[in-house]
Amino acid sequence: MSDRPTEAATLEERIDDIRAVMDDVGSKQAAIFGVSEGGSMACLFAATYPQRTRALILWGVQARWIRSEDYPWGITGEEFENKIRELAEKGANIDYLTGWGAGYPKDTDPAILEWLMRLVRAGASPSALVALEEMNSHIDIRAILPTIGVPTLVMNRTGDPVANVAAARDMPRRFQARDL
Repeated sequence: MSDRPTEAATLEERIDDIRAVMDDVGSKQAAIFGVSEGGSMACLFAATYPQRTRALILWGVQARWIRSEDYPWGITGEEFENKIRELAEKGANIDYLTGWGAGYPKDTDPAILEWLMRLVRAGASPSALVALEEMNSHIDIRAILPTIGVPTLVMNRTGDPVANVAAARDMPRRFQARDL
């Protein structure tokens, strides 16, 4: 029943956790798998610790999540602010799970969605979710992508309400030119 933190860990803090776990189990190198903003974290890990990264596997990742003049994918800043206000007021709901928040398919079994809803609500208060989403809104890994030199697989599903397929296709174009 202790208070939950209301600030999300930064990507830098999260990659330090990956490194610490690898050190603790004696892993010198690993294939790193990242989903959604975890993919951003995986990319930062691969750029920061290339000698510790055997390969990079990304699922449902974009270089950034908020659309800008030079990045046509993601939601607009105005859409984001409206969604954050609703999230702060109401917390997670089915629209959050099957839309901009988690991107689960709308045709997911209702029993699974209900289980996921209980999991999300048990794991994060509305203020913690807002902190996480606000942190995610500042993610922009475009500058580090050219420094990634490990074999990388980028995957996405068509129709994903969060991660755009065109954005996924854009990522490898930004990676370091190399022969694999």
